[in-house]
Amino acid sequence: MATPYLNGYSVKPASVDGLGIVTFTDGTNAVTPNQKQCEAYGYTYDRASGTCKAFTYSTSLGKSLNNQSNYVRGANNTTETGTNNTHIMGESNTVKGLSRNNIIVGSNNEIANGVNNAAVFGNYGLAQRSGEVVIGGGGFSGAGKGYAQSSYITLTGTTTDDTPTSLFVNGDSAATIIARNGNVFTSLVANTVGVRTGGSNVLGAVNDRIFLKTTGIAYADLVNQSSTTIASFGTVGNLDANIEVIQYVTDGSPASPTNFATVNASNSQLNVAAPLVQNAINAVSPMTANTWYRFSSDSGYFTESGGVIAIGISQGIMQTLSNLSPGVSYNLTVNFVTISGTLNFYQYAGTTLVSGPTTITGLGAQTISFTANTSSDTIVLEAASSLNFVESISVATTAGGGEMLFKVTGDIDMDISWSCTLNLYEVII
Repeated sequence: MATPYLNGYSVKPASVDGLGIVTFTDGTNAVTPNQKQCEAYGYTYDRASGTCKAFTYSTSLGKSLNNQSNYVRGANNTTETGTNNTHIMGESNTVKGLSRNNIIVGSNNEIANGVNNAAVFGNYGLAQRSGEVVIGGGGFSGAGKGYAQSSYITLTGTTTDDTPTSLFVNGDSAATIIARNGNVFTSLVANTVGVRTGGSNVLGAVNDRIFLKTTGIAYADLVNQSSTTIASFGTVGNLDANIEVIQYVTDGSPASPTNFATVNASNSQLNVAAPLVQNAINAVSPMTANTWYRFSSDSGYFTESGGVIAIGISQGIMQTLSNLSPGVSYNLTVNFVTISGTLNFYQYAGTTLVSGPTTITGLGAQTISFTANTSSDTIVLEAASSLNFVESISVATTAGGGEMLFKVTGDIDMDISWSCTLNLYEVII
């Protein structure tokens, strides 16, 4: 049976040669996968050779390739390549691989690729974050894993000023993104403790402390929440803690309070010579991330009015994104209102064209997909014909988007250590 495409990926494994090297396919052509694509399917990426490997070739490879450090009891359980120190008791559970120190007790549960130190109990539970403890609630009679569950994760970090700062998931300094499918209704309760450990602020002293409780509900790229001080001691300033849903496009997505509010004051490149898009990119690179830039082949430029922009022929808008995951597939959605002409979509990595032009046309929400080349690709929309009245532009993973950050806000010249227990209740309907 052929390997299916993973959610959010446009390539998949096609074959493994005698040396253990895995070749991928995009459905038509043979593809050499990058590290993220390779590891997503449970294989090992060899940075030295730039290859994806199912196993390391040895002339004495006569022994079993099974992971020897796992304890598995029950029928139809699967531990994929790179699973270590994992205990499973139950039936039809899956650990996706490249993970360690996990526990599953129950049936039809799953631990996602690359997740460590997690535990899943019950049935139809899905652990997507390292250090997570999940209680599966049956997935609406088996409709899907992660469809009805609760879970706990711990986040930690420090602040030295009043800049909102993302806490680390399970204490991992390389992990601030809280994985989440945007199609899930996620209610949350976060209990956060902040303790002052130093700093030159003359107000207050070491060991001043605060206990905050944040509650809310998130769906797609929207979150409604409130934060309350439960208890405090000493001088704690204006400390706060909140969930933030990652916005790949800033000021223009449906979640923005006023769509395109910054466009009228944005950088505008006028009288740009052909080739229009390439020269517009060249003129402003490197671009400030999450900021709109406009361009035009003549001396005219479009503006925002009532939350809508009207892009005329040979005019365009572009933005460098942030927080993308290279190799992951994303959906770009443009919502046309009143009048729709034709927009051409281009994807750039710096000043290098990655893909495009791709045509977008039609009234209402129109969606195309692209695969991130870097964490900060630039998206460009150029009007190829007529006027294009656009109400919103948004980018989300093809899995639904909605990845989250948990951010705390300290105070100026106060060193504060933070610890948060985040309880998530998730439902897909």
